[in-house]
Amino acid sequence: SIEKQAVTSNFAMAEQATKFCCEMEVLRGDVKHIAADSKVDLKRALHRDEQWAQARLQQGTERVEGQMQQQEQRLRLAMQVSLAADMRSMLAKAEHRIDQRSQEAGCRVEQLAKEV
Repeated sequence: SIEKQAVTSNFAMAEQATKFCCEMEVLRGDVKHIAADSKVDLKRALHRDEQWAQARLQQGTERVEGQMQQQEQRLRLAMQVSLAADMRSMLAKAEHRIDQRSQEAGCRVEQLAKEV
């Protein structure tokens, strides 16, 4: 009777162990599926994040290029204004020299006229 109980108990334990092993296999399968799904989700998220980062980089690049073009235009304009101011100054000096030489020539003509 005790042997029968021991055999029954061992058999029950063996059934429990088998059942436990089956449940473990199911759980392993579930974990593998979850891991595979997570891997897919992570790849999708990574791809989405890469696309977002690429778009932001493109926007930033375009904004910087636009700012650089504006700066170049401002620089060109400033250089043109500066060149125009330099040319006005040179023209004013040239006009002043022409006036001086004209006056000097007029004085010489008057002297020559007096001498003649």
